Amino acid sequence: MTKFDFSEEKLTQVWTEKYGSVVKAIFAKSGTKLVSDTVEDLYGEYTGSVPVNAKGYDNIHPDGTKDEIKSTSTILSNGSMRIGGLRGKADLCDNLVIVDCANNRTSIIPSAVFFTEGKFYHSRDAHMFLWSGTYNENDTIQQKNTALFLKYEV
Repeated sequence: MTKFDFSEEKLTQVWTEKYGSVVKAIFAKSGTKLVSDTVEDLYGEYTGSVPVNAKGYDNIHPDGTKDEIKSTSTILSNGSMRIGGLRGKADLCDNLVIVDCANNRTSIIPSAVFFTEGKFYHSRDAHMFLWSGTYNENDTIQQKNTALFLKYEV
């Protein structure tokens, strides 16, 4: 009789082979909710903020500072990275936190600066911010937005 292997180890192996990592498999197959919630929880641990998932912001600090957290782990085929869901956030949060899970980099940009200096792409359903997946080390993709990310990188 054939024995099937559906162990955690086997699933991890398959996901890593098929998608590159378990995190990428989660993004690909279940959307971003699990990863984004985990990023918000970890950010709270690192900064002393509390995840609240309120309208316009995700975490709040003891001093009342409100952070909207956006994360991605995907470098697009054109070499850029992208966050979306920015419509209506400008007046509701104090900082825009961008977490690049692919390169393990984070930027905390004051909202007034982000929404004034950033270059945005608008579609019917989304306002998007794009930057270089290599941080312009060997390309000229989205230089203005990449420079903004780098200026506020932590």
